[in-house]
Amino acid sequence: MGRPASLILGLVVAVSTITWTACGEPVSILGDTPGLMRIVAGAPDEPGRAVGSSATETLLRFPSGLDMDLDGVLYLADRGNRRILAVTSAGDVRVVVDDALSCSVACLKEPVALAVDGTGGLLVADDLGHRVWRFDAVTGARVLLAGTGESETTPDGAIAAESPIRSPRGVAVDDNGRVYFAEGRSHRIRTILPDGTLATVAGTGEAGYGGDGGSAADALIYFPAGIDIAGGVLYVADAGNHRVRAVDLATGIITTIAGTGTAGFSGDGGDPLSAALSDPRDVAAAADGRSLYVADRSNNRVRIVSLLSPLINTFAGSGDTDFAGNLIDAGVAGLWSPLGVATSPFGLVMIADTEHHIVWRTPTGF
Repeated sequence: MGRPASLILGLVVAVSTITWTACGEPVSILGDTPGLMRIVAGAPDEPGRAVGSSATETLLRFPSGLDMDLDGVLYLADRGNRRILAVTSAGDVRVVVDDALSCSVACLKEPVALAVDGTGGLLVADDLGHRVWRFDAVTGARVLLAGTGESETTPDGAIAAESPIRSPRGVAVDDNGRVYFAEGRSHRIRTILPDGTLATVAGTGEAGYGGDGGSAADALIYFPAGIDIAGGVLYVADAGNHRVRAVDLATGIITTIAGTGTAGFSGDGGDPLSAALSDPRDVAAAADGRSLYVADRSNNRVRIVSLLSPLINTFAGSGDTDFAGNLIDAGVAGLWSPLGVATSPFGLVMIADTEHHIVWRTPTGF
């Protein structure tokens, strides 16, 4: 009927709260040991769309974007199922949006990234749908923020909701509620101004690498993907350049903070600028502003970059794609093409283990 309590407590040393079902399985465990990887949604290597009685009994298909609100609710973009799910800290699951079942016009085609906006909304970047949406996190009601569904590039100054965009692959919101998105195939980071018009934050539209130390709007980036904002800095997974870039939103200056530009795996324990990344797809700043987590997709790892000193290390993933089990140390977990990473105010990191069709949670602090 379930694992003995002694085994559970042996695995979860720092438990502060345990809630039990009638069969003896823990539903909610708070205070996992730092570095312990726990599956919180999906079943490993079982793609599907069935919604179960809990998140770990619900099947996912290529999960990607993640974010958590201040109530501890995890939202995830179930990319292959064209839906958005909400997972509570108790493991309950709720479908927020499911466009594979009930949508016929202007539907989600490939939701790849999302962000909680702090006012009860979810911002969603739809790569193949060429749109950015805002969904009500409770009702699922939608408002189109940018894009028409056509894959084209629109000049600055155009009304975002009436203008084409190309392959939005990342989305973020700043403390003032302004929305930013990575327009992947236009090689730009765009924002929506208070009057609803588009403006470019970084990138000229030409694919390439250059411009560090100068204006981000005059710099070259290449297939930007996930983005995050913390402390007035916009962090960018510059996937095509195998680098992570940072834009100071006050000055507009862009710099590289990780990656050599050559795809590979190297550099742990050293300067991030001398470390090799391979197709980084998402970034997430820690709540304390001290670290940046990078979904290093083709290395099958999540890397951690210190924002206080020149240091990079592997946070999770051994580099082996074989699933290695649940409730294991982050360093030996087998990740496979992680596309999403998110942090929470509660000292947690969530990882979308995309090709294993699961989402992990692990505490920081190790």
